[in-house]
Amino acid sequence: METTTVKESGFLDSVEVSKENQNVLHPLSSRQMGLWIYQQKHPKSNLYNICSSFLIKSQLNLKEIANIARKVCDLHPAFRTRFTLYRGVPKQQILPKWPGEISVHSRDESLCVTEQLSALNRIPFNDSDGLYCRVNIVTCPDNHFIVQYSVHHILGDAKTGGIVGDAL
Repeated sequence: METTTVKESGFLDSVEVSKENQNVLHPLSSRQMGLWIYQQKHPKSNLYNICSSFLIKSQLNLKEIANIARKVCDLHPAFRTRFTLYRGVPKQQILPKWPGEISVHSRDESLCVTEQLSALNRIPFNDSDGLYCRVNIVTCPDNHFIVQYSVHHILGDAKTGGIVGDAL
C-alpha cells in the first residue's frame, strides 16, 4: 500500500479561504446563546472545553507542523468564528483566517501524556479576543509532536475531532 503525506499531496497548499461575509455578524443559535451566557457568568470555567489530540510522527520540523495546524484551523469556519457584542447582543463573525496563536510546550516528563494534555485543555478561554479555539503543540523526543485542538462546546462537539483528524 502506497501512502502519501499531507505535505506531499499539496492538499493544504490549495486551500483558499473565502473572504465573503467576513464583516457579517450572525446570530447565535439558542444552544450557543445558553453556552455564551454561561461562559460570561463563569469566565474562568473550563466545563465546556473539549479537545482532540493527534500524535504526529514526522520528519517535519516544528515550524512546518505549526503551519499545518494553522491551515487546519483555516479550513473549518467554526474554528475561525469570533464572538462579539454588537449593540449589546452577542453575535458571531466568521473570519477569513484563524487569528489565534499556537502555543508550544515541551513534553513534561513528570506527568503522563494524558495529564499534560488535560491540563492544557482545562485552561479557560480568554473572552477578550472572542475566540473559542486554540492549538497547543507538545514537542516530544525523536521528532514527534502532539497537536491538540481545544474548542469550547459553543463551536463544536465530538464530531469536531473527526473533522480535524480527516484534515490532518
